[in-house]
Amino acid sequence: MERDLAARFGVSKTPVREALKQLRWSGLVEFSSYQGVRVRSIDATMAEELYAARLAVEPAAVSHSVASRGPGVLTTARQSLERAQALIAEDDCDFAELGLANRNFHRELYAVGGNSFLCDFVDQLYDLTTLVATTGWRIMATFSKEAEEHQAILQAAEAGESDRAYDLLRAHIETSAEVVSSVLGSRGGS
Repeated sequence: MERDLAARFGVSKTPVREALKQLRWSGLVEFSSYQGVRVRSIDATMAEELYAARLAVEPAAVSHSVASRGPGVLTTARQSLERAQALIAEDDCDFAELGLANRNFHRELYAVGGNSFLCDFVDQLYDLTTLVATTGWRIMATFSKEAEEHQAILQAAEAGESDRAYDLLRAHIETSAEVVSSVLGSRGGS
């Protein structure tokens, strides 16, 4: 409840209300008329819906960006992949950091096209994806395979091959969706 959170943090209800609106917009919390606000539960159904939304939007956003930008090196995306590879190589991989590196990689692919509406929409989906993916990695580490897929997507994007980037990204999201859904389905919600 807003008033409980405001009292706990020693602030008025207004900043708490605004913070909760942002969290709700991001999809990290849900509002209930009877229970107030609660953290969104991560389960197979939620993951399936999230990945379906990504499939509908992200490959098209990346294809649009690649087509409008043309061939060329994507320095930030490359740096994000290098960061992810370094994290994967560590004995005790920091899943949160890896999730951020992957998020930055994906974001660079769709942001270079400059369409702020697509970026905002996919950003929201990817914020939740990062949370779901890191939860899934704790159960079954699939990040090495994902890194290989990222490399192929980057090569297509840098070559200016928008259709190939679309197809590779779509396959990448579909594979991730299947793995996360099966892992979360076997474990229940988090």
